[in-house]
Amino acid sequence: MNNGKCSKIKLIKDTQTGDDGYPTCQRRSPDDGGYTAILKVRGQTEIVVDNRWVVPYCSVLSRDPTAHHLAVQLENGQRVFFNANNLHQVFENPRKTTLTAFFELCSHDDFAKTLFYHEVPSYYIWDDSRCWLKRRRGKDVPGWPGIKMDTAIGRIYTIHPNQSEYFHLRLLLNYVQGSTSFESLKAFDGVIHATFKATCFALGLLENNE
Repeated sequence: MNNGKCSKIKLIKDTQTGDDGYPTCQRRSPDDGGYTAILKVRGQTEIVVDNRWVVPYCSVLSRDPTAHHLAVQLENGQRVFFNANNLHQVFENPRKTTLTAFFELCSHDDFAKTLFYHEVPSYYIWDDSRCWLKRRRGKDVPGWPGIKMDTAIGRIYTIHPNQSEYFHLRLLLNYVQGSTSFESLKAFDGVIHATFKATCFALGLLENNE
């Protein structure tokens, strides 16, 4: 960045590590064997681009591991789509989300009860029928016949702290295993708390200024 704007980066023959431990990645000039490319801007003007303008990346990381985005919503707060013909059907039976299907999975699957929400994609796949199904491929999980583990990871959507209940629901999903409902997430030490924030306080996940 240069004055708040993206700018070209200096060319360097070999990767170097600075005093702060932060690496300066190799960006070879054309004279040192670096590549150049000719790009057309708006289909007309041609410009020559060298390594000063290229952001380093690893193409393999774009493919593996698979990242599965996981929904977060309050009870009955999922987005639904309807028209005049199916309004009542959608109202009575809203479609499942990855979160509500996780609750359902934990209600009847003993292994799922040992997992945090973000761990589910490593052992289950999200099916077109909108439910979690056991993986058929992967490494066997010791002590759990029929359970296989893959490299897939789960990513829970980020929630801004200003959306208090959403934010604290997300926080609980990262610290409570095997929840079977929104209400079960609010339960701690025999008490069902009124809000997710209150539950976070009870669990010691939050502190106040007192």
